[in-house]
Amino acid sequence: MGMIVAPGWIVTETMADDSSGTASSSATRDRDRLQVLYSVSAMLRQVEAGGLDLDAILPRVLSIAIDVLTARNGSIILADERWQAEHFWHVDDSGQAIASRFVSEVLTDGIAGQVIQHRQSVIIDDTSADTRWLPRPGHPTALEPWSALCVPLSSREHTFGAITVLRPGGAQFDDADLSLLETIASQAATTIENARLLADSEHRARKLATLVAATQAISANLRTSDLMRVVPEQMARLLEASSCMIVRWVPHLRRFRRWMAFPTGLMMPTDAPWAAGLLEIPEPHQVSLVSPNLPADQREWLEGIGAQTAVTVPFMAQGRVLGLALILDNDRARRYSEQEIALLQTMASQAVASLENARLYERTQRQLQESAFLNEAGKVVNSTLDLNQMIQALLEKINEILNVEALSIAMLDKASNELVFQVSVGVGSAEIVGLRIPATAGVSGWVLRHGLPALVPDTSADARVSPAGDARTGHPTRAIICAPLQARGRVFGTIQAINPYVGTFNEDDLQLLGKLASMASSAIDNARQFGETLAAEARYLGLFEDSIDAILLTDAHGFVIGTNRRGLQFLGYSRDELLGMHISQLHPDEPDLLSGSMLARIQTDAYVFSSQVLTQSGSMIPVEVHARRVSTTEGGMLQWIHRDITEQVELESMREDLMAMLFHDLQSPLSNVISGLELLEYELDPEKNSKAVAILRIAGRSSQRLHNLIRSLLDINRLEAGYPISNRAPTTIETLLSAALEVVEPAMQRRRVALATEIDPDLPDLHIDGDMITRVLVNLLDNALKYCEGGKQVTLSAAMEATTGRVRICVADQGPGIPPATRQAVFDKFFRIQGRGGAKGLGLGLAFCRMAVEGHGGAIWVEDAPGGGAMFCFTLPIGDEALND
Repeated sequence: MGMIVAPGWIVTETMADDSSGTASSSATRDRDRLQVLYSVSAMLRQVEAGGLDLDAILPRVLSIAIDVLTARNGSIILADERWQAEHFWHVDDSGQAIASRFVSEVLTDGIAGQVIQHRQSVIIDDTSADTRWLPRPGHPTALEPWSALCVPLSSREHTFGAITVLRPGGAQFDDADLSLLETIASQAATTIENARLLADSEHRARKLATLVAATQAISANLRTSDLMRVVPEQMARLLEASSCMIVRWVPHLRRFRRWMAFPTGLMMPTDAPWAAGLLEIPEPHQVSLVSPNLPADQREWLEGIGAQTAVTVPFMAQGRVLGLALILDNDRARRYSEQEIALLQTMASQAVASLENARLYERTQRQLQESAFLNEAGKVVNSTLDLNQMIQALLEKINEILNVEALSIAMLDKASNELVFQVSVGVGSAEIVGLRIPATAGVSGWVLRHGLPALVPDTSADARVSPAGDARTGHPTRAIICAPLQARGRVFGTIQAINPYVGTFNEDDLQLLGKLASMASSAIDNARQFGETLAAEARYLGLFEDSIDAILLTDAHGFVIGTNRRGLQFLGYSRDELLGMHISQLHPDEPDLLSGSMLARIQTDAYVFSSQVLTQSGSMIPVEVHARRVSTTEGGMLQWIHRDITEQVELESMREDLMAMLFHDLQSPLSNVISGLELLEYELDPEKNSKAVAILRIAGRSSQRLHNLIRSLLDINRLEAGYPISNRAPTTIETLLSAALEVVEPAMQRRRVALATEIDPDLPDLHIDGDMITRVLVNLLDNALKYCEGGKQVTLSAAMEATTGRVRICVADQGPGIPPATRQAVFDKFFRIQGRGGAKGLGLGLAFCRMAVEGHGGAIWVEDAPGGGAMFCFTLPIGDEALND
């Protein structure tokens, strides 16, 4: 696949997979992420060993992203601090050249620039309609719908680039694809940061040689501790003074603090009356008890410290006051000459230069040490995917450079909202492992909540410190540094170090721990994902072998590559006989089993169908087949679950026979019974045989109800078979409601239930099967009566729906109501709500109502009644809409 690009751009190319299938299962996502982890981690190890540079790494990362996401095109762009393109890699099958000017426009006006600026990933479902997309002239993304993913390349401090992938068609990517590309970007960012770290280390090493040569010209001493001892002594000797104390200005405290002194143990006040003025006018200043017009406060200060003379010289660096050198003569009250003060000022300048050089040298040495250590730590975290083993090795490695009494890692337990100390090295490590503290407690809790590192040089002066750890280990904590463990924008734990063996914790220690935490976060997150993937595969294999259903695994072409124990038993084949057979050989009645449309459905979603499977003995067994695509670390395959439905088929046949008997064998005799009862009532004199007539009427109503039930069963059977409702005629709402009320009125009087009607006037006629809808109303009214006690009320209402132009009819009762979870199921055949009061039945009435209403093109549902209870409502179309159903 060739490409044309502008000169100067680095190009790589890859074969893009044109498949539009997207894995929907969590196992697929886990597999893809695992593959990315292995690929990028391998690159990272090569970077650390000096085997690759950015120009070799990122094109491979781009190829991985395109392949994994089955994209067509993609790009990676890196920007410098001035928002100029620093690097650009692109994969494109269009054959078009990419001008450097367009790449610059992408950073200023395109989606990549927005993602880098806002540090937020973006899904674009249609590049041709989304204003955020900057189309390349002539490229298909400007003319037709393409889908795009764009995610930032971010470190803990800044965003320096973006990865973009493209696929033809609208809405081709989902959140799972976005998460996968973010994982790739996270690994790529780590690789870039490590590569830059190596480059920075080499750069600092080159600068160090120049720095050492310059420092040797100023001073032969490059140790700050030696300089802190030598500088005040030499300054005191230069002026033949008794002592010298150098104080440092602390801006956030707005005061001076002791820095170095001669003699070493010299202690005296640092708040000389004139000291603060030297910050504004940084010039040497001297006072003496023999000075004329000496202010009273300065005389008092000198006498208070037992000094005769004091000289103050500012320590300046880059036009900023770092501190003051205060030289005291306790024996003589004198005034130094300008030459002596000039020499002292020269020495102060030399001292500042020496101290700055020494500090810079020591910091550079520490950075080189940290760089080497970070490389070693990177090898540790990439040497294993066993979580506990990796964390233990990492902590031991960290302690080699921090040199602290104890290090530990705590993970967040979401279920209990606690921090659990899982791994520890050093003092009290055995006791601290397993300790649980609230996620809001202690320094670790603060770091967890805020996602920021914390430095506590003195635990006695910080209210955030929790005593739980000391109480468990019996070892006092004097100082703490703590950094968050976070991945994909989520803080999931902390790493903390306590009590340095030498000196105190400082900002350099905190920054180093933060870098280590960032490295550990990615490694821990990857190890956890790897463990979850293995566990998911183990669960799948266990379920596969222990399933009571026959399961066949085939390749994408339908050839059997595996089966479980039940599959061998059910089909009667040996494993060797079954392997290599095509799935269509087991389903000879399904010639289109792996046609294009069915294969597409299986690839994207589970497909369920009924069939017959051919066994080794030649018998055909009815089965329900669940076909779907599954993925493991070994690749994708098709899974065919065969569920024996022989008993269901036999039961269905019996049910159909029973229904036929009900429909045909009962309907004719029942019609004769009803006719006979009507004739008998006609022959009797109501005045002479009132009791007999009443009994006959009861028998007639009951027979008619049974007749209606059989008719409903017949209607259900016809509607399920797909027959249309043909016996339609114009019917008024009044006629419909009167017919229904005439049937249920005796039952309402008997149960002492009141009826309220709310009928809108001038409702249009309905073009319906009046008898069928009357039975719908009778069922709903009868159902309401079942759950209404004496003294309650049933409300029948009819109105026009303004939004749909349909008639809505509702029946509301004051019974116990229907739980929301079962409001759909009540319309299923044979369904009854367990534990609901009222009469028992077959559970067919509401099923008939649903089929009859939907057969007319309407809808039916149940909701809470305004006064409590249940309210069943259904809508019916009118006019032309009804005629076109």
